[in-house]
Amino acid sequence: MNAELVRLFMEAGLLQFGRFQDSSGTRPFLTNLDYLPAYPEILKQIAAETRLHLEGLAVQRLVAAAEAVPFGVALALETGISLVYSRGQGKEAVYDLAGAYNIGHASVLLVNTTETLPFLGGVIAGARRVGLDIHTVVAIFDPGTTAPKAGVTARAIINLPDALEILTVQGELPIQQASTVRAWIAEQRAAATPHPGAAKP
Repeated sequence: MNAELVRLFMEAGLLQFGRFQDSSGTRPFLTNLDYLPAYPEILKQIAAETRLHLEGLAVQRLVAAAEAVPFGVALALETGISLVYSRGQGKEAVYDLAGAYNIGHASVLLVNTTETLPFLGGVIAGARRVGLDIHTVVAIFDPGTTAPKAGVTARAIINLPDALEILTVQGELPIQQASTVRAWIAEQRAAATPHPGAAKP
């Protein structure tokens, strides 16, 4: 993982540590990926790093989720691969996905964070119905709490557990605070792991 990119995320406030409240409760970190377009040099570096992750993959189209359109545009400019993007209106794929595509395009789905993976089944299925065969999801950020989605490979540019290691080595994050975040990650993983004999919802 690119240590310089992790440092830039911290400097720009795109990744913060502390005590934050969101819809799922309290967490020891916060990401502000909606602000990425305000930092074009960082966005450019993310695109360059992502291009390395795509090497060796068959990719004919980039498909950006609605929140990841800036990421998608930057990566399209970096790679020259045609971009298809979601308008984010919750409509069927044929009406929601804007771009030049037809049947049989090997595709990568771009998202801001892997935390959205559990909700992307419909998006992936809809894209496949209109000819965008999504085989890989690339996220800018992975907190390390989400299991991979069946049928697709998930990759991330910044992985939180690895970022913690980098930041503590660099002296950017106190060891005790990093331990708090690691404990939170472990709790989230445990909560998401089905227990044998547990009733299915």
